[in-house]
Formats: sequence, structure tokens, C-alpha cells
Amino acid sequence: MINWVFKHYINIYIYIMVEEISKIALSYVKTGDLYMLKYLYNNNSDANDPFVFQKVFLCACIHKKIDILIWLNEIYNSLDCINKIGLKPTIIHGKYLIKDDTFLAQYNEVFREIFTPNEIKAF
Repeated sequence: MINWVFKHYINIYIYIMVEEISKIALSYVKTGDLYMLKYLYNNNSDANDPFVFQKVFLCACIHKKIDILIWLNEIYNSLDCINKIGLKPTIIHGKYLIKDDTFLAQYNEVFREIFTPNEIKAF
């Protein structure tokens, strides 16, 4: 019973940390501060959570921050296959949040490898 309670509190703590990091990261995205966003990711292990990636990515789409999206694409390409599969719908969804045609063209160029089907690779 004590083990379960301990695990439960650890999970709550992690969730709260990820939520707080998301709030901080979103403020950097809205202001276009890529330097501080990179600093946050590099100095906080909880920032590498897929939930944070998803929130930051969609916020960058809404606020038309192509430099942040390019950086997030680099992060996406460095992820393992499982996380890539889990986050691919987020990247596809981001396309539908963009209302500016010029920005959409830039977005499609950055993420064209994800949008075009490629051959299945053996693991």
C-alpha cells in the first residue's frame, strides 16, 4: 500500500512539473524567444516530455513562429520511433491550425518529410 501511495505522489509531482514547464515554454513561444526555450529544454529534463513538445508545437503553429518549428523539427527527428509515432498526429494537426497561406507554405516545406510517405524501414 505504501508503495502505491509513493508512486501516486511521484506521478502527481511529475505532472505538476510538466504543467509548470509547459506554461513557461508557452510564454517563450508567444514572445518568439527561441534562446530561452532552448535553455529551458537543455537545463530541465522534464521539458523533454512529449506533452510539453505537443503544447509548444501547437502554440508555435498558432503564433506563426517558424524558427521555433524548425528547432522542434530537429528535436522530432532525434526522437525514438515510438515517440515519433505518438507525436506525428500533432504535426499533422498543426497544419490545420495555420490560417496564413504564406506561413502554411513554410510549414509544409519544413515538415515535407513527415507529410510524404516513405518506405518502411526494418528495425
